[in-house]
Amino acid sequence: MSPKRFHLLDMGNKIYGDCLLCEIGQKRILIDGGHKGDEVSREEFRSIPEQIAEILGEDGPFHFDLLVVTHAHADHIGCLPELVAEGVITAEWALVADEDMGFGHFGGQDLADAFGADALSVQVRSITRALQEESRIDLSDEELADFVADADTQESRYRAMLSGLVNKAGKASKIARYGNKATANLRTLKALQKEFATIGMTILGPTQEHLEICARALAGDTRRVARRVRDSVESDSTLGAIELYRQLAFSPQDELASDMPGKGAALNDMSVVLLFELDGDKVLLAGDMQFASPEVSGLNESMQALADRVASEGPFKLYKVSHHAAKNAMDQDILDSIQGTRNLVMSGGTDPAHPSKQVLKLLSENSTNLRWARTDQNKRITFDLAKTSSPFSLERGKLNDLTTPGDSEALAPQMVSPRPAAVASPRVERESRSGSVEIHAWIPDRPGRVTITVDIEDSEVKKQGKAVAPTKHPLDVKMVLDQADFPSGWKLASGRELPKLVFVTSREALSQKIGADWADLILDRLEKEGHAVFADIGANDTYAQAGLKATGFVKSVREAKGVVLLGGYEVVPPRKLDVLDPILRNELERPIEDADNYIVWSDGGYGDIDGDSMAELPVSRIPDCGSAQFVLNCLAAAESTANVSQTFGLRNAARPFADQIFSTLVPGQKMLASSPTSFGPPPAALSAGAYFMLHGSWDDTTMFWGEDASGVVEAFEIGSIPNRFQGVVFTGCCWGALIVDKPAARLPASRNPAALATDQSIALKFLSVGAQAFVGCTGTHYSPTQAPYNYFGGPLHQAFWSLHLQGIRPAEALFIAKQEYLKKIPHAVDSPLARAIELKIARQFCCLGLGW
Repeated sequence: MSPKRFHLLDMGNKIYGDCLLCEIGQKRILIDGGHKGDEVSREEFRSIPEQIAEILGEDGPFHFDLLVVTHAHADHIGCLPELVAEGVITAEWALVADEDMGFGHFGGQDLADAFGADALSVQVRSITRALQEESRIDLSDEELADFVADADTQESRYRAMLSGLVNKAGKASKIARYGNKATANLRTLKALQKEFATIGMTILGPTQEHLEICARALAGDTRRVARRVRDSVESDSTLGAIELYRQLAFSPQDELASDMPGKGAALNDMSVVLLFELDGDKVLLAGDMQFASPEVSGLNESMQALADRVASEGPFKLYKVSHHAAKNAMDQDILDSIQGTRNLVMSGGTDPAHPSKQVLKLLSENSTNLRWARTDQNKRITFDLAKTSSPFSLERGKLNDLTTPGDSEALAPQMVSPRPAAVASPRVERESRSGSVEIHAWIPDRPGRVTITVDIEDSEVKKQGKAVAPTKHPLDVKMVLDQADFPSGWKLASGRELPKLVFVTSREALSQKIGADWADLILDRLEKEGHAVFADIGANDTYAQAGLKATGFVKSVREAKGVVLLGGYEVVPPRKLDVLDPILRNELERPIEDADNYIVWSDGGYGDIDGDSMAELPVSRIPDCGSAQFVLNCLAAAESTANVSQTFGLRNAARPFADQIFSTLVPGQKMLASSPTSFGPPPAALSAGAYFMLHGSWDDTTMFWGEDASGVVEAFEIGSIPNRFQGVVFTGCCWGALIVDKPAARLPASRNPAALATDQSIALKFLSVGAQAFVGCTGTHYSPTQAPYNYFGGPLHQAFWSLHLQGIRPAEALFIAKQEYLKKIPHAVDSPLARAIELKIARQFCCLGLGW
């Protein structure tokens, strides 16, 4: 009988890792290559060549009919470049991740300008590449140094491997690069599928569109990460590669405890998904595909289509849980979609987050109908399709092991505390020069006085053995806002008349963020200006508690025209709002494909004074950014002296509806479009109002994107904001008004959102340089794409700008526009999905800044 065996090789005590050897009839297939270094045995780990030799019963070199590299992550490329270079393995055919797509060169992008061409380029490139892999922050310093260094060589090693692949006869292997659209490559891919169709092999996906969404995201991410790394290197040249990596990465423990996405989502989601069907039995192998949570903007629909195709092929005799059984690869919906599948396998080494606790809990709840094995507990696993009663063969342990990674002492990795990402208190460095002492102090960015005492010991006296008290020299370090007093000439709203407003905050929490003296001074000033102040929100109040207290007060203030929240989300908690009622949510015909699950951050509840869940007063928010100066800038924001007709406009090429709206502001002119427009120095026209209709991303709020024929292009970045701006910014960019690190739907109940700094957010940067208001979304935006564009975001944009053109101030203009918009839902299209989208649009738009 011809063999039908699938072997998952032991990945040892390194984290992650995948390597499968398939014996199917007369065909031998090797899929992925574990880790770099796995070509050599080490303590308690037999090398990949040694394991292959044991399985095949022969010494190397080993010839494979097909070599597969599912995607270009380090723990899948692994030691294959070394095995190919040393002639340990040869292959007749190879199905591999395209090297340009897999390393951020999609669309012919040259990354030399991102990495730089100077002495820093190697460090920037190696840390950038390391940060695009799953986090390794818990490695020892020695292991991490090797990992960062290896990251710099991974692309060159991979390209060399593809060039060096030969078959058993010494001729070049036939290589099909998955995702490469070159005609010759497509012919090779077609021939490969025909060759291996004889053993029931089918490539289920991903589609070309799916791949290109991921490749564009990866290319953009590579450039953004490189910029952050270079900025960090240039700002502190004393940091070594290990320290810098620890600063910029996050721990797998954090990933385990929260909904923080892994760094490698764009690469994971490019994994080749393979199906084998042998005598009616099906096997599904999907690399690191994140079926349960793609974590790549714009990929939900394509991922659902791929998951649907996989489900249509089920049930499976064997299903390899992708991405080392991470929570973003398997959930109840995915498990339900392959109903009837009994046998599961999971590949990976020893790490604290894979398999995830969520997946293990899911398996436990469904254990009656499932059998599973996992290489971290069972080491090498063989699954034999020919054996119906007991197809599993384990090197150690037992099936259905629910051991949580890290629970066993033998599995506990060495934990290393990362260097703090920010200095929490002053620290001093000492440097001697010609008998003098030079002091460098890093001071927290908030008002106050810091006294540094320097103890200087007389070395000559010490040598003589005399005991003397060291001389103490007090040194006062004064900061920009040394005393709690308003800067000369400071005026609320730059002196313009404001309606009666209610300022809502937590005195305690605001004091912790900007200093008690400044909090008291600002709140007293607001009351003296004739406004009502409610500062009794508790520092630890939930939204429900804060909202109840605040709205009770607001209701008592006669003639109040609006509410201004003073402080970020840590000071005045927002509402985590589900915009759908249960009836509408149940009416949606297919699984929800909104990236936010229709759950958004909302401030509107603070204006709801009659308890009907609809605001009766406009609400704006002044974030604090941990800086009294930032708050003062927002409170003093001036109206633009320019006419609204001088508004700057920039949209992505696929959103022509914005031209129609812009033409009402600037008659006879169209917005700039991206492409061809890309970011650069602050445009001369960007001095008054601004209207952006571009792509946005919650995990990088420093950039907005457009698109061209090759994919997403960078259209506007934080560095393009001028040093001074007076006016209103309105955006239809996804997550454009997000001022914390997580959208509402992605934040677990156990964690509070972390505030962004001014250099991490376009919205906050505009406010810091004087914007009267920044109006935008806390979640994904939906734009109309068909004329006359009178649905989704179009009518709200039009209403806001029309009102503002009439002289109505931005907070009130947004409030009225939302009221009008809500009354007319649904607009041009009436369906449960359209109603859901339009409810989300209305409820997620917010006004940041004073707004009056």
